Amino acid sequence: MFVTAKIQKKDGNLENYDRTKLLLSMIRAQATPDQAEQALSQVESWLTSQQAEFITTGDLHNKVAEVLKSFAPHAAQGYEIYRKSKAQSQPQ
Repeated sequence: MFVTAKIQKKDGNLENYDRTKLLLSMIRAQATPDQAEQALSQVESWLTSQQAEFITTGDLHNKVAEVLKSFAPHAAQGYEIYRKSKAQSQPQ
């Protein structure tokens, strides 16, 4: 699925949705490649259904965690931990 969504980063900048970046973050959080692809399919359907000008990174991360919880709870927990640790390591 080709998604043209804009993602608003914490600093306010807008970036194009990056499928690979999201896929790799789920795999780093212990989702299998198949689980990550399954989650991406659902997240991308959600993204294309949104009528907003952009989606915040927080909303996107919450949706990923929600989708992962439905079929890979361990990966959802790992994803939330991974996102928190990444946020803490970035300069303010």
